[in-house]
Amino acid sequence: TWTPILRGSSVAGSNNYSYQVGTWKRIGDTYQLEGRLTISGAVDPTMAGNMEIAGLPATVVSGTQGREATISFNYVNNLSLATGKSISGRGLVGTNTIVLAERGNVGDTNLTSPTKFGASLDLRFRIIYTRA
Repeated sequence: TWTPILRGSSVAGSNNYSYQVGTWKRIGDTYQLEGRLTISGAVDPTMAGNMEIAGLPATVVSGTQGREATISFNYVNNLSLATGKSISGRGLVGTNTIVLAERGNVGDTNLTSPTKFGASLDLRFRIIYTRA
């Protein structure tokens, strides 16, 4: 198991969770993770910087041909993004962190405000990455 954490990169903040669970398996140098973060009540408004999912079981390594960490969301609830945008993320090389972003037609913009997250935010996701 692993424990995912929703935080800000410069001010982590402190959230209360209804669900904060994850499982993982390693195949060679590749990690496959599943996780769920459900906030109990409001998200901590003091979080600042890039919004992140932290606590991955191994450090993300730089890779070629998309071998860095990728995240896909299979369920999202109580998230307020700009019209036409979806949530995405990428591994931050040299850390145990996924940086969250808003994805549009022409690229991603890092999520930098906890105001995008509504009360009882629920994120269910899968992460695949190569370990350092």
